[in-house]
Amino acid sequence: MNKKYYIITAIGTIVVLASLGIFALVKSNTLKALEYEPKISTKTVQDTSDLDNLVEGRKSIAIEPREFLVVALLPQVSDRETEPAEPSAIDDSKYIEINISRQTLYCWEDGKIVNSFLVSTGLGGTTPIGTFRIYSRTRAGLMSGPGYYLPNVQWINRFTGPYSIHGTYWHNNFGHPMSHGCVNASNANAAYVYGWAPMGTKVVIHY
Repeated sequence: MNKKYYIITAIGTIVVLASLGIFALVKSNTLKALEYEPKISTKTVQDTSDLDNLVEGRKSIAIEPREFLVVALLPQVSDRETEPAEPSAIDDSKYIEINISRQTLYCWEDGKIVNSFLVSTGLGGTTPIGTFRIYSRTRAGLMSGPGYYLPNVQWINRFTGPYSIHGTYWHNNFGHPMSHGCVNASNANAAYVYGWAPMGTKVVIHY
């Protein structure tokens, strides 16, 4: 009995000492980790704001500078006007003629027709007759009213009130009246007018 007692006591003592040794080792490593003072590279400190990484009484590891990708914003297509409401200059060497009887638009420059194409004017004679000027332009926008709702109508050139020459994606029946009063053109032809005719360009509409 006494021999077994001594053996058990010895084993218990060894376990206790081993536990104390492990605790001491862990405590020592923990203290060393807390006392670790990383060096801040001069490349990291870009300005005085980086000194906020140094907190009084403690040290924090400096974070590497972040890299950001700067992307240029693309032009946004919206229903906002892209040109001032009033023309800044009027050049009568160019003008637009719209012949309702022929359902044709002509682009005149220096007394010559430089382009012409079929359009669709308003049903029931709703397209205004007379001489007007392009007073407002929109790259793309919403058109809506009784019986129609058309988002993203492109290449809009307004010449009087709500009436405009604009692109059309909902039909291709050009050469026949189709609209509520505007002058419908294909997107390609409307884009040509948008780029060719500056603000203030004269628009002559007749039968």
